[in-house]
Amino acid sequence: MSSVTHRSTRQKIDAVAIQALPWNAGLSAMSGTVDVVVGRAFAATPERVFDAFLDAGVARHFLFATTYGESIEAIVDPRVRGGYVFTERRAEMGDVRHTGEYLQIERPKRLVFTFAVPQFGAGFTVVTIEIEVSAVVRPPGVSRHP
Repeated sequence: MSSVTHRSTRQKIDAVAIQALPWNAGLSAMSGTVDVVVGRAFAATPERVFDAFLDAGVARHFLFATTYGESIEAIVDPRVRGGYVFTERRAEMGDVRHTGEYLQIERPKRLVFTFAVPQFGAGFTVVTIEIEVSAVVRPPGVSRHP
């Protein structure tokens, strides 16, 4: 079992946007960055999870993908200073292009890249993916699959 933690630091966050967030307790309107941490467990090796982020054919199904959009472009240059482009066609927005550059690639435990959606602004986010092996402990009588 592998555990993935996403750390995302949004650069150049507008103070008004911070004030508008419903979960902004403790955030200062003067703050320039916000850290968001999300965790998820996968029944896969760290190598398999890591490789999924750098394989365009796999990543197009989960990275920046929505349930209502159609992936129309997936390009990955998986090296430091290489980049990626994922474009999804969405009925209400048209083609939404997600771009970025890889800053660190430490297989199988750490991936750091920038993330931007140029049509919505010039800012970018730095995303850090940390993958670690974790044990899953199930109470007696609980099966692996519900």
